[in-house]
Amino acid sequence: MKQDEKKEKVRVFLVQFSEESLGYDIEICDPTASVDDYMSALEDFAASHLADCQGCDTCCWERAPLTSVDIGPLSQLLPASSAPAHAVVEAYATLFIGKDGVGDIYLRRGNDNACFFLDKKTKRCRNHPARPFVCRTHFCLPKTQRAQALRGAVVNVGENELIRLLLTEEAAGTKELIGNRLAKEDYLPGPLTGITSYEDILIRLITSEALWQELQA
Repeated sequence: MKQDEKKEKVRVFLVQFSEESLGYDIEICDPTASVDDYMSALEDFAASHLADCQGCDTCCWERAPLTSVDIGPLSQLLPASSAPAHAVVEAYATLFIGKDGVGDIYLRRGNDNACFFLDKKTKRCRNHPARPFVCRTHFCLPKTQRAQALRGAVVNVGENELIRLLLTEEAAGTKELIGNRLAKEDYLPGPLTGITSYEDILIRLITSEALWQELQA
């Protein structure tokens, strides 16, 4: 019954982009739909329409930004820490701060641009159960503009909250990774503050009003 409820909240379906190209689209069918509902709908769609991608590492050579919710699963791979965001970023991620004062945090990549977690011999993720949101929601199929915008909204809000977490840990005495390179007032508590599960993130709270309306059309 729970699975049926999730399918009713978010619908993922095939669309025809051209005579030779298929893709997918997303429709929100319930105002209480969560990011977890969205992710589950994508997984169901992939299981029904796409071939098993085990052994294909195409996506493992692309940038994989992290969100605040990704910290929980990844921190389980490390010794317990009072500053889990710092522990994960130091162990597994790259923190980039541009000249424009914008921060970006993504899974570390090697000199060949392969993801830190990729086992190149088996072409599989070495920590698949703990893979972040962007990995769980990616597959090699084009998506509509609104589907792309939804995925981007989750990443943007989640990455901002991760930066806020890092700044908070630093304010509590953890060694600096960011320091004064980013303005604390630009990373105030938001819709993901205090949330550790995608099940608790309502899609309508992390999207603009325009995107929310478009996703229900």
